[in-house]
Amino acid sequence: MSIKSNHLSLKVCGIIAVGVVVLLVVVAKVFHHSNTSSVNANSNEQPIVKRLNDNSTGDSANETLQTLIAQNSQLKAAQEKQQNNQDKLQTDLQNQLQTAENNSQQEISLLQNTLSTMTDKLNQLVSKGNKESAQSSENAQPKNSFVWIQDQSGINNSAAAPVSNAQSDNTNDTPANDNAGLSAVKSAASQLLSPGNNSATSSSHSGFSNTGDKPVPTPYMTIPENATLTDAIAMQPLIGRIPRNGVVTDPRSFKFVVEAKNIAANGVMIPANLKGAVGRAVCKGDLLASAVTCNVVSLTFVFPDGRISTTNVTGDNDSLGTISDQYGNPQIKGILVSNAMLYLLGIAATSGVQAYGNALSSAQTLTQTGMGAGVPNSITQIVGNSNTYAAGQALGGAAQATQQWWQERVQSSYDFVYVPSFDPRTNKQLHLNIDITKEIDIDYDQSARKVSYGNAPLSQVVQQLD
Repeated sequence: MSIKSNHLSLKVCGIIAVGVVVLLVVVAKVFHHSNTSSVNANSNEQPIVKRLNDNSTGDSANETLQTLIAQNSQLKAAQEKQQNNQDKLQTDLQNQLQTAENNSQQEISLLQNTLSTMTDKLNQLVSKGNKESAQSSENAQPKNSFVWIQDQSGINNSAAAPVSNAQSDNTNDTPANDNAGLSAVKSAASQLLSPGNNSATSSSHSGFSNTGDKPVPTPYMTIPENATLTDAIAMQPLIGRIPRNGVVTDPRSFKFVVEAKNIAANGVMIPANLKGAVGRAVCKGDLLASAVTCNVVSLTFVFPDGRISTTNVTGDNDSLGTISDQYGNPQIKGILVSNAMLYLLGIAATSGVQAYGNALSSAQTLTQTGMGAGVPNSITQIVGNSNTYAAGQALGGAAQATQQWWQERVQSSYDFVYVPSFDPRTNKQLHLNIDITKEIDIDYDQSARKVSYGNAPLSQVVQQLD
């Protein structure tokens, strides 16, 4: 019994020992697997840590990231500050431009108000001078009176110069001097109110020159000598009167319009905006050739703002150019219109009647010629019918009076060559070439007259001055 119990106890102890060993083996495997995973994890993270830490400063990854974030924030702050500065500068610039524009407008308004005041003052002075000129010399003002002129605020120093004592002694507030001052203000007003001079300048508000009241013309275009204006259109027929004794009495003129294609020289074209300029030419007729030759005597060009530039010849025999047809022939063929046949028929008829009357009366008379006291004399006696003699005298006298009347009337007539303003071969407008023989300078003159003043700002002031 005791041996069986001991044997059972040994079995139980063996089983427990085997279980403990198995448990130890399992625990060892689990611990080994855990250590392996930890080692692998450490081996995988080591290159990252090394890469992040691999820099010149030796900072960790977290410190490096924080440094980058701080630098980015500083960069953004600097950009925002620069943008704010740019916005501020742009705002200041706009404010300055607006302020300058407002100041210019205020200055222009001040000048216009000053000009209006001056105009009223000058009108008052003109009226006062007219009234004083009508008074007797006893009521006249003393010679030491002076004319008060308001300051023009720099419009024109010469126009606003004070009157000296020597001038005041001679002016005596006469209307002529007042009109001269009014003319100066009119010129200043025209320049101040012109479209190209609405802005104030440092030295002058009217575009005047520094040496006088009249502005200096600006060169705009030149039509050189020997230039050719092609395809000009005749606006009127060409009428060339036949000269008498080499002189054309009261020559006839015609107008033409310049087109765009015009040649200067060396292939250089005259600016196309010359198109539309209007010229005038006079013509002379050729009796035998039934043709006309014409010379240009005037050319007018109008600028886009309405200023007029006209060039005229200076003498009777002067010319700006000659006219030729579109084929270059300076003698333009036309139709001869002559009253020579009618004139000759009238002279022949009256002369024949006068000769017949004289012969009829002479047939009824007898003329005796002799010498008396050494002096020859003649005696005419009616030996025929006295009525026939009287009729012959009346007929001859009437024919002579008629002939004299006829000659006086035909003296105002003339022969001429007529060229229609259209080409009879094509029934189209007559095209001509203008051969320039004298240089034509086209300058923009601010003091020149304009076609219309309706578009000028504040034109009412100029109209009042006119």
